[in-house]
Amino acid sequence: MPGVADPLRGQVRLEFHDEGRGKTRLNSGRARSPMAKWATTRATDGKARSPSWTDYCEHRWHRTVGSEGVMAKLIYSAITSLDGYVEDEDGNFDWAAPDEEVHIFVNQLERPVGTYLLGRRMYETMLFWESTDTLPEEPPVVRDFADIWQAADKIVFSRTLEAPSSAKTRIESAFDPDMVRQMKALARTDLTVGGAELAAQAFRAGLVDECHLFLNPIIVGGGKQALPSNVRTGLALLDEHRFGNGVIHLHYRILT
Repeated sequence: MPGVADPLRGQVRLEFHDEGRGKTRLNSGRARSPMAKWATTRATDGKARSPSWTDYCEHRWHRTVGSEGVMAKLIYSAITSLDGYVEDEDGNFDWAAPDEEVHIFVNQLERPVGTYLLGRRMYETMLFWESTDTLPEEPPVVRDFADIWQAADKIVFSRTLEAPSSAKTRIESAFDPDMVRQMKALARTDLTVGGAELAAQAFRAGLVDECHLFLNPIIVGGGKQALPSNVRTGLALLDEHRFGNGVIHLHYRILT
């Protein structure tokens, strides 16, 4: 599906090509979801079994785990409005809270990641997942994400933070593209960049390898953009998925 897309009101021009990996055809009532296809092919008696959503997500993202001899990837993931914002003009993003189906999917996506690169604001938002007082009362999918967050290393880029408030965390005063390149070369697991502002620096430095966007069925009309202005790069569509609540997941590889 070659074409040219101009999302975010023409502020970012993105060329993309469909590589047809695990694609779900959204325009056909006869198309089967990737989970249905997987359930059928894994059956030994010719009949589709009924694996859980968690089973499917584990299968789906197992292929993203790095192996020896392969350079780690820097991945940007964002939950956005349909018009491309991660928060509205008032700084609100309550509309982006994932339901259980989306949360399980995100958990499996994040599980192989070894290091989070974060700006100060995103880091302070994510400190919720360090809590040990309230999490036992949360659903299993929430506690699972907390375990994933706590297990990963964190690097926070901030000129104002003097000390971290979480384990396995270090503070860097400024975003250094050369340092991140070296980290990618030495890492045995993938890295993610969190927060639109820090991700914009990584995009402009040519550091981002893959992008996961979760498009929510809402238009907020303005706010903080998920993708940076004044950046042009080609994208290859690797995967897509439609959730029951109307969220669409798009997985792209950055073309260099």
